[in-house]
Amino acid sequence: MKKAILFFFIISAVSSFGQLPVNDPNWELVFNDDFNTLDPAVWKVLNNFDHYGGEPQVYTNSPNNVFIDNGSLVLQARNEPYICDPIYVNTEECARQNILHQLNISHGTSDFEGYHFTSGCIETQANVNSLTNFQYGYYEARIRLPWGVGFWPAFWVFLRDGLPSHINNSEIDIVENVGKIVGVDEEGAPVGNKNKMGTNIHKGLCDGLPTYTCPTNPADFYCTLEGCQGADIDVGLDYTLDYHTYAIEWSPTRIVWYFDNRPVRIITNPEINDPVKIIFNFALSQTLLDGSAEFPAQMKIDYVRVYKLKTDCNSIINTCVYDFPSHDNKIKNKIVIGSGGCENSVAVGTNTYLHAANSIELAGDFTIPIGATFLADANGQCLNTLPENSCGFSFNPCNYNFVGYDNGIKKEITLGQVTGCTATVSSGSTVSLKATDEITLKPGFSANVGSNVEMKIVICQ
Repeated sequence: MKKAILFFFIISAVSSFGQLPVNDPNWELVFNDDFNTLDPAVWKVLNNFDHYGGEPQVYTNSPNNVFIDNGSLVLQARNEPYICDPIYVNTEECARQNILHQLNISHGTSDFEGYHFTSGCIETQANVNSLTNFQYGYYEARIRLPWGVGFWPAFWVFLRDGLPSHINNSEIDIVENVGKIVGVDEEGAPVGNKNKMGTNIHKGLCDGLPTYTCPTNPADFYCTLEGCQGADIDVGLDYTLDYHTYAIEWSPTRIVWYFDNRPVRIITNPEINDPVKIIFNFALSQTLLDGSAEFPAQMKIDYVRVYKLKTDCNSIINTCVYDFPSHDNKIKNKIVIGSGGCENSVAVGTNTYLHAANSIELAGDFTIPIGATFLADANGQCLNTLPENSCGFSFNPCNYNFVGYDNGIKKEITLGQVTGCTATVSSGSTVSLKATDEITLKPGFSANVGSNVEMKIVICQ
């Protein structure tokens, strides 16, 4: 047997990536659509809608723009004139054109006369969003993306319908590929960015249609200083030639983007935390279209899936000998196995996955025999839930914002600790750090002006 002895070995909250949800029993599939049909109870097809203004296309529910073909949803952009039906002028549908005029943003003319292109856009219905609770998780779609100068297909999530517009309006662009010319080849022919996966986040958007309470500067519509963290990822191939999977893993602490099941970008989550809806759309860029793109063009979606982690965030595993076959594959607050010098082993032929929000400690003799798979991942996937007055609990998260902190007594408190970790107390907050043994503050811990932080070593109550 191959024996691994890990004495007091702690797997920190910035450990490597775990298994993908399809292979990890800690995840469960909560939403799946293979697009054999387009179910109106699940999907809203936008009609007579200029989705985000300043774009030359209008979204319609025409079978020329949105349809199912051979097990894939097709969103088709067409070069054709279109004028919104007058009945939509005073509703959300096509009302954007009036707002654009008020802000002096036009479609190239001072008097709006219609659109030059049509396209397709779908988003999950409000009842689906609320029932499934699209907040955090792993979101994946298999898509064949088009490319043309000015094409702008996207798969993204945005603030769920029915929520107050003053909250941060979560938006994560899982993939949004804007077609551009980025150079020329050896023969002088133009070269496009067909190998780039566009990723982005936005937060702090202003109120939605039909009423704006936004700044008069259109540039402020999408971003605050905390948002608009875009990055184009070189995926190493021409994405237009086939279907590929595009995904995010979204947790309270981080956002990870995936291309064909491999992580390609990771950032600390800047508090994008509201329930969302799922959107697929094929937009066009008013500023980039140069007449070279070929129409009609199609964005094809084979499937979309959402996985959520199984959580038991208030529980702590702290045992000398652990019964691995009984493990429930749920995220715990903290896991300590082998304390006291006990021997533990996983069985040959088994796949064992331990997840914790804060830390995993394997002490004593711990054996992983040949023929067994073992994964331990402490990645902060839980919300800020802690056991109150848990005097045997060591509190050492990597990233923590103290919203909802219970001020309860812990055994040990360590904040900051490694590169990339942040523990911030916001202005106006009062935090009481109480522990029975030790309180340690390292680089990465900060308290904003106007906050109040109290630290005490106390007797357990």
